[in-house]
Formats: sequence, C-alpha cells, structure tokens
Amino acid sequence: MTEEEQVTCLGTHFVVLEPQCGPERLQWVRFPDREGVLVGMEDESSGVEEVSGVDLSEPSLAELGLQESTGPKDATAVRLIERFFPSDAVSEASRKERYQRGKTPHTIFTWWARRPFAAVCGVVATSLIQGDVNVSQARALIEDYCREAGRGLSKFGVEQLMRQGEQRVLDMFSGGATIPLEAAYIGTRAYSVDNNELAHFIQLALLNYSQVGADLPELVEQEGRALLEALHEETATFFPARDAGEAGRTIAYVWSRQVDCPECGGELALSKRPWLVKRKGRLTHVARRVDPVSKRYFVALRDHGDPPEDGSAWAGRRVMCPFCETTLEREALVEALAESGREELSAMVRSTGRSARGHKSYVRAEGALPEEAVLDEALESDLAALAGALPGATLPQWSGVTNPSLYGLARHADLFSKRQLATLVRLCRLLSESFGRWESSHGTEKARALAAFLSALIDQLVDWNSELATWIAQNEQVGRALSGPGIPMVWDFAEIDPTEESPANLWDKLDRIVRGLKSVPDFKHAPVVLKSDARELPFEDGFFDVVATDPPYFDNLYYNVLADCIFVWKRLALGRIFPEVFEEVTTDQSRELTMNRHEHDSAQLAQRYYTRGMTRVLQEVRRVLKPGGVLSMIFAHSAVAAWAAIAQAFDEADLELVAAWPMTVERSERPRAMHSRAVNTSFVLVGKRRHARPTEVAWSEVESALVARLLNDYQALAAEEGMSVDQSGRTLFGAAVANLSRAGRPVEEGESVGWEERLERAALIVEGIVEGFEMSRR
Repeated sequence: MTEEEQVTCLGTHFVVLEPQCGPERLQWVRFPDREGVLVGMEDESSGVEEVSGVDLSEPSLAELGLQESTGPKDATAVRLIERFFPSDAVSEASRKERYQRGKTPHTIFTWWARRPFAAVCGVVATSLIQGDVNVSQARALIEDYCREAGRGLSKFGVEQLMRQGEQRVLDMFSGGATIPLEAAYIGTRAYSVDNNELAHFIQLALLNYSQVGADLPELVEQEGRALLEALHEETATFFPARDAGEAGRTIAYVWSRQVDCPECGGELALSKRPWLVKRKGRLTHVARRVDPVSKRYFVALRDHGDPPEDGSAWAGRRVMCPFCETTLEREALVEALAESGREELSAMVRSTGRSARGHKSYVRAEGALPEEAVLDEALESDLAALAGALPGATLPQWSGVTNPSLYGLARHADLFSKRQLATLVRLCRLLSESFGRWESSHGTEKARALAAFLSALIDQLVDWNSELATWIAQNEQVGRALSGPGIPMVWDFAEIDPTEESPANLWDKLDRIVRGLKSVPDFKHAPVVLKSDARELPFEDGFFDVVATDPPYFDNLYYNVLADCIFVWKRLALGRIFPEVFEEVTTDQSRELTMNRHEHDSAQLAQRYYTRGMTRVLQEVRRVLKPGGVLSMIFAHSAVAAWAAIAQAFDEADLELVAAWPMTVERSERPRAMHSRAVNTSFVLVGKRRHARPTEVAWSEVESALVARLLNDYQALAAEEGMSVDQSGRTLFGAAVANLSRAGRPVEEGESVGWEERLERAALIVEGIVEGFEMSRR
C-alpha cells in the first residue's frame, strides 16, 4: 500500500492508505482515540497486516458524528425523504454525470429515460433512512453521497444511518436497472421487475450475470477484441474503399434518398441535410444543381457558400418535381418510393487518424460499394449458420411515432441498407458461434455472461448504423436513430464502417462496455429479477420497506416500439443461448402502460387507460408496502393532463402524496431538450399509506390556502441564484400537486372538483405568479 492521504469524513479524521482495490472493498479500522486508518482488505492475501489492539468492527454513529435514530421502526416511522431531499446536490451531480461517458453501467446497453446514478443515490438513500435522524447533521453526508454517486467514503455514513436492519426495495418499472443497482449496492435486498422482454434481459445481465466472477470485465475485453478482429477481417469485402492509401481510411458514408417523378421520370432529390461540415473555419456541403436537359442533378462537394436552393425537391411538406412541377403529397410519394425509391451516395468520409488536426476529409464516391452478390451471399450463409431468417416483424403505422413505416420501411429489416444489414447479421453470427468456444474455455455461466454483455455491440449497430442514423455537420459525428420518443423518418442517413475509427465505432463501444461493467459493484445480496406486470405484482402483502421507481411518463416514450428495434436482432443472435428470454418474436406491446392514442379510439380513452393502469399499479404498491414503508416515484412531464393522471392514481389508491421534490437531471444540450421541456425538470413524488379518507372542503378555501403557500414558496425560490423561469414554475407546480393531494376533497357548488380541473386551476395560479412560465395543455 502506498500514498498516505488525510481525510476528514463526517467530522472524524482518518488516514487513508491507498489500497489496490476498489472503494466498495474498503473496510474500517478504528482506534480508541477516533483517529483511524481505512485499509483495503480484498482477501486473505491482500498483504494487510493485523494491527495489535485494533477493533475491526464498523464505527458507531456517534463516532461518525451522527445521532443514532431513536424513532420507532413501525407504521409511524418517518422516512428521511418525507422531510428532506438533496435537490441541489442531485441536480448538480446529475448534470455532470451526463457528460461522463463510460463511467457507469448506463453505457453498456441501450435503454431509454434512465435517471443518473447521482439522482437515484439520493432517492434510495433518503428512502431507506427512517426515524428521527437530525436533518441538519445528515444533510452534508447525503449531499456528498449523491455527488460521489455512492462510490465514496460517504457510503459508510449512509450505511450507519440505515442500521435498522435488512430492508427490501422494489422497482416494478426497472427498465435499465438503475434503481435496483443502487439498492443492491447499498446492501439491501433489491427486487427488479419489468414486463418488457428487452428490459428484463438488461436487468438479468446487470444484476445477475455481472456477478459471475471478478475477472468478467477482463474476459469481456479479451473476447470482445477477438470478436471485433474477426468482424473486421470478415467484412473487408463489404468495404472495398476501406483503405484509401495515402488519403487515409474510409470510415463513413453519407447517403441521400431519391425517387423518380411519376409523370416525367425526372430525378427527385429528397435530401434535407446537405451539410457535411458546419464548424467555425470549416464548411463543406453537398451541392446539387438541376440539369433540365438530362432531368438529373449535377452533384459536387463545395467548401464555400451555401447549398443551392434548388438542390432538393422538397417544397415544405410536399415534393415538387423541378422539371414538370408535379406535386407529390405523402400518399403519392409513398407510391413513388415503392416504385423507384433508392439511395445515392453523397460523400465518403475519410480519416488520417484521430491525432491529426482536422483529420476528416470528404470525397465523392469512387469504388465505394461491393458487388451486390457479395452481400447477398454473406446474408444467405450467415442466416443459414444462425438457423434463422431476417426478422419479419413489422413496425406499427403510427403517424408522428413510427414515420418510417408510413414511407414503406415497414419491417425492421427495411431500416437498414443491404451492407448495413450484412454487417449486422455477420456480427450476430460471430457472437452466436463464439458461445461454444467460450463455454469450453470458461464454463456455461461465464459464457452466458460474455454473450449477454457483448450483445451490447448489437445495440450499438442498430442504434448508430441504420438508414435512420444521421450525419451531424456541427461536430462531424453520427446521430443515433433510436433516441425516442418514437422513430423519425430520415431522408439523409449515415453509414459507418464499424470496425474502423469511425464515429460510433464498435471498438469505442467495447471500451465503454468494459468500463461500465467494471463500475458494477459486488452485491451483498443477489438481486431478484422477475418479468411481471406492475399491475399484478407476485409478492405477498406488506413485503417491501421501500418502493422506488421511475414509471412511464404518460406519452413521453414508446418503449416497446423502440425496444423491438434491438430485441429482434438480439433474438437472432442469442435465441439459442437464452431461449427463456427470447421465446417471443417481439416484445409484448399489449402490456405497455403508456398514454398511446394510437392503441385506443381517442386520446381521452388512452388517458383513461393510463390513469386506470397507474391506479392499479399504486394499489398494488400500497398492498405490498409494509405499514411504515414509503413509495418514492420519479416523474416528469410538462402537461397538466399527465400530472392529473398521476395525482388521481395516488388518490384512488389511497396513497397520500406527502412530498414532491424537484431535481434537474438532464443536460440542456441533449437533442430532445433543445426542442422540448417535457422531462428536463423531474420530481420525486413521495407517497405513504393513507389511513383516513379525505373530507370534503370548499374549493375557495383550498384555493386561498394554495395561493398563499405558493406565493411564500416563490419568494424563497426568487432568492436562489441561477433558478430559471422554467425551473421556478415547475417547482411551484410540483408543490401545488403535493399540497392539493393533502387538501381534502374539494367541492364547488355541490360538485366535486376533479383532478384535471384542480391542476388546471393550479397551473393558472402558477403561471400568474411566475411571469413567462406556461404549462403544456394536450
């Protein structure tokens, strides 16, 4: 052990000797005078010698500078989250975490709307601590715990505050497994539930397969590199322009869609994104000019000026032929695409190496494509080896959600060019074939773990190398296809050579898989992972101390649609390795709990379905919670109707909303945040069993009290620096929801005031207080 460091933790001075192990393996060594040494004890051969007279038990709360909770551990016990939540620390740490690629398990698999670990640390820790803990004493500890994402010295202090005994934590919308990962890490018995098959597989990998051995990250790196080397070699014939000699390596290709005019046969360029580079000091675009003689376009690359105005046939939402002025509405365009739709290679992207300044260059296509027979033969042989076929599952035809299906890209296989398809299927074949060798070398358990984690390479190819991936001129990178909430139609797309040093390449993805896997700690208790419906939980009454969850946000995301894009390809590669997971052809859309107007006859019926579903979920939560247990639910939405659905569900499930804590957890620069405020400000909604039905109260009394409370809260918010109008408004609205939940059952002129009306009036009050703020109405 080397490098002595002085540390003050919770008012107690420690000397830390840097051990050769991770912080999750640190053990306390206490001295009678409260000056201690923190040492690493990985195993019996760690080289740490026992010091005579040293007590190896954990420090007491008194020695940590904290009072021990003397509060009751029963139905009257108050959880810390009812009185305090580290909103500022969580918001600060969460925004920073969003920029730290590869440092958390989030970077392994693709899933959507995952909360940062810093936020989840705050939710889980404050939910688990109960009794009369002094908030002023615990504040700094909990804030440090969140800033360190639970991976620092503050973890020991949090564990001391949780000394009430072993607790069970449930997340019934586990998704990417963030909450059960944190709950298991802090030492509780974590239960992870989801009804989506892809989410269930991710949870099995992160919570169960990750624990098969300390050498798993090294094995994933070793076998992953062998897999990618084989993929690089076996796709050489797919990319004849890969080696460009002195000009560098061809790493990516930018394509645009075309169609022929059904009237005159002229070429119609459907490009909407002509820019290749749009950076300070560097400009490159694809210049298309109409040739009326040939009825085609002259195409060239230009490093000055703007793209020609007649370089595309788009005229607003319609297509207009530049030669005969025929106009194609969507229905006619779909027919033309089916008849003559094709892709034109606009430019190849070459690289001279990452270390070279301005290392990317752009050239027109020469020798970029293989013979089509090469790709056809590869697909045929690889599918035969997999004993499978290209996925035949289709996308639903939902306007505004799955637009590619409206333009003829109906099947999942249609979302890829033939070369992208051949590359993806080859990866599936290599992954499937490697399992037998891994099983012989490492045993079945580790072979399954290797297959699970290396299947994240499939996530990367599907998300970043389809005909829906875009080329981003501002940073010369590839934009992902599956960012949500649905799947947009793309008219210019990017293709990568995934084993070159391209944007979104698989070598970088493998590094993030390994680093993310290394960040998964060893668990004291093996988490329980179940595929089940949150509306019918398979647990006995009073089973859980805490339910912490991050449910679907009304209509913000269409999880099954997005998940199927990856699931169908994992099934092709892993169906024989994990038959219990990939039994079905797609995930089950019928069980998804979202406000999906496309699945119902009207938006009103879709909202009713969501509200009733969430009510049933929260009734189940009330049933499985212990009498003194707590529900901590993360929720975010900009629409009054979404909040009304949640508030009504709490009410009808006999759960009292005792607190609503705001947190800002997203990067403002993320793609969706640039255009929408739907989920930039999240809330932690804290619920407990309600033991008495609310009594009737006049709405005028409720309104007067609410206005006074919100004005008082706004004065406190106005004193805080850096609080935006949007943050102030949403914070006040969250407070209004919590206050109305506790205000009784308001009536006006003898009629009950429903939740949507209550929250509409609350929104008007908040909008009147916070100038420039406006809630969304849908």
